[in-house]
Amino acid sequence: MSIEAVLPFFRNLDIATLPGGDLKWLLDRRRAALSEFKENGLPTRKWEDWKYTSLRSLEDTDYRQTTDCDGRQSIESIPSLNADSFSPRLVFVEGVYRPDLSRTKGLPSDVTLSSMRQTLSDSPNFLKKTMNSLFGREKPMFLLNEVLMDSGFILHVPKNIVIKDPIEVIHLGGLVKEPLALFPRNILVLESNSNVTVIEQFMGKGHNPYFVNSLTEVNLAKNAILKHYKIQSEIGSGSFISSTQVSLDNDANYETFKLGLGARLSRDETEVKLVGQGANCQLGGAYLNRGLQHYDTTTSVQHCVPNTTLRELFKGVLEDESKAVFQGKIVVQKDAQKTDAQMTTKTLLLSEGAEVNSKPELEIYADDVKCAHGAASGQLDEKALFYLRSRGVPEPLAKNMMVQSFLQESVDMITNQLIKDKIADQILHSLPANCYLSDEWRRG
Repeated sequence: MSIEAVLPFFRNLDIATLPGGDLKWLLDRRRAALSEFKENGLPTRKWEDWKYTSLRSLEDTDYRQTTDCDGRQSIESIPSLNADSFSPRLVFVEGVYRPDLSRTKGLPSDVTLSSMRQTLSDSPNFLKKTMNSLFGREKPMFLLNEVLMDSGFILHVPKNIVIKDPIEVIHLGGLVKEPLALFPRNILVLESNSNVTVIEQFMGKGHNPYFVNSLTEVNLAKNAILKHYKIQSEIGSGSFISSTQVSLDNDANYETFKLGLGARLSRDETEVKLVGQGANCQLGGAYLNRGLQHYDTTTSVQHCVPNTTLRELFKGVLEDESKAVFQGKIVVQKDAQKTDAQMTTKTLLLSEGAEVNSKPELEIYADDVKCAHGAASGQLDEKALFYLRSRGVPEPLAKNMMVQSFLQESVDMITNQLIKDKIADQILHSLPANCYLSDEWRRG
């Protein structure tokens, strides 16, 4: 059964050669997902969830499957946020795990941190038990990852374990001349009372086009805490689709912040289900796009039981003819009384050609809840800009100061101070001409 029949611009993508090809249960999953995917293919703008984002640009490039040889590229330095630390990290080059660049020592012996391929070899029953398979035709990118998953990482933290140092997962792409299609599948399982911080970086190091369709599953047991940060700085010729599914049990806490800086086409989709009372979710993010970049943030949070909370805030800055999309939905089910949920998105447009489409939604079936949503977009305040310039601040610096101030609220959602500072630095160095005030912003 060939995927080329549905996606002619993906060449030589053979299910039988993918990791776990000798596992019947996995092969059956891949075939079932392919059968579902073939019903509709890639989403189009006729789909409600994809109304503002088109994947037609993918058809301009012929992608092929990554190989072990592709992952052997020479890497001079690793772009780590913890460069001075010996904290654990996994490094993937063109989707291929690089143990020579990774570091897994120092973790408790019963914690599992490994590549998807290694886990398929060593502990396939663990994956068979934990991998979600409830994907429908309305989630074609989930199905496509199910069919072609070829890399990724597994993190399993047993109960009552607290890992103090952040775990880094670094994905590097764009180093191979031929365009590659990558399909990472990540699974994070935290048992009761465990606590861990994970930082994922998706970076382009070369100049060649590639396509990433990543799917991450997060399962948090009672009282588990996960701080999950993602930084996307792919190159301008890269296309990046990232999906995350999260399930929170009683009193579990999930905090995530997503920074979007690169890729010509980027979509980050998050689905959260709060299935345990007292569960708390915090979704935050920021993006800075210019040129013809397109950035899509899509979220869906379901409150399934009473006494759950959500705080959601995304802010973006658009220049030139870049475009952004925000689609956020909060669903409060019938029995989910005492839900407390807030969702906000704000966008700063720095040019006449920039465009944002926002669609926040509330779907409430309970009557004792506190829910709110808001969306706003606008330009720099000319009076504030004039005030700064009248005080001797050059115009480029004045504009950057106002951008920094605008994004500050979203950055402040990050509760890990080290990561907060590092992400602030990423934002600062993405501003035009590197014209910014670093120390003043951090102290503020």
